Amino acid sequence: MTERSERAGRALRAFGELGWFRIPHTTNVFHGYEQLAFLGWRYKDPTNDMLDLFEHVAAQAPKNLEWVFDSSRRNWLLIPDRLSRENLSATGRSFNEMVREITDNEQDYCHASNVDLDAIISLLESFGPVSR
Repeated sequence: MTERSERAGRALRAFGELGWFRIPHTTNVFHGYEQLAFLGWRYKDPTNDMLDLFEHVAAQAPKNLEWVFDSSRRNWLLIPDRLSRENLSATGRSFNEMVREITDNEQDYCHASNVDLDAIISLLESFGPVSR
């Protein structure tokens, strides 16, 4: 587990018990290129009062890309706007297909997403105790 993954997990656990959690490595461990950043998780007992917090984080923390908080799926996501359901529908690609396409072809976008995700994690850390 990377330092960023540990930080993100601690920050999310400050708001509830995690049932599932995913954050890609910043850099592909085999090829060395930057990967598209996003954060996915599921709480064991989610509450609606968490929704406003994560929407605020998606709107306030990033500085390079537009981000969205998607709570419409079983797993909640903080993602660059290009991975939103609306954009995926418009392109006809799946989430994983779009991640792969952006990672393979747009390293500047991937770098910007990684810088933003670090800011998102820092903002989440600032909202509460991260000792859980």
